Amino acid sequence: MRILTGLFILASAPAMAGTIGSTYSTFDFDKDCVWTEYADAESTIGGDAVCTGLGGYPVYFAEFDIRQHMAYGPVDDPMAYPGGFGNFNYVNHTIEWRMEGGKPFAAIQRWFVDAYNTETDQLVEGQVLVVSTVADPAAPEGERISCPVAYVDALANKDANTLARQVADERAAGFVCGVDRPEFVGERGPLEIYPRDLAE
Repeated sequence: MRILTGLFILASAPAMAGTIGSTYSTFDFDKDCVWTEYADAESTIGGDAVCTGLGGYPVYFAEFDIRQHMAYGPVDDPMAYPGGFGNFNYVNHTIEWRMEGGKPFAAIQRWFVDAYNTETDQLVEGQVLVVSTVADPAAPEGERISCPVAYVDALANKDANTLARQVADERAAGFVCGVDRPEFVGERGPLEIYPRDLAE
C-alpha cells in the first residue's frame, strides 16, 4: 500500500467571516486515523479509516486494490460518492480547505494516478487536483455528503492550483452530489486518466 505520512496540522489561520481563503492540513495514517478492523484481515486488500481533520470535519479514507478514496466532513456514508480513479492511484498527504465564514465548503487534494501517455506510448504517473464538497455538520441526517466537483490536470495546467480554487469557489457550495456531474476543468494533457464517476 502506497501511503504518504504527515500529521494533521493547520498550516494557516482560518478565513475570517465574509471572506474566502484557504487553510491547509496534512495527515498521518499511523497516528491520527482509526482503522476498521476486519475479522479476516489476511484476505483484506487495503483498508478504511476515519482520520482527524479540520476541527469538526473528519477525513475518511479507504484503499482497495491499490485504489484510494476520500470523503471530507462528517458524512453519513463515506462510500456513498467515493470518487477516486479506475487506474492505480494514491493521494498526497496535504489537503487544502477552502473556507468562508470560518467553515470549509470545499477540499482540494492532489492525487497521483498511474496513466498511459498516448504520445509516448508509455505508462507514467499523472497528477490530478480533485475538488470535492465537504459535508456540513449542521445539515440534517441523510444530507451530510461529500463528493467530487471537478478535476484539474496538474501537469497540463501550470496554474492548476489557482484553477482548482476558482472552480471550488464557483461550484462547490451549490453542487448537488448525485445530481450534478463533476467534470475536468482547464487543459488536459496526453495522459489517459479515468475518474470513476466520469466512467461511461
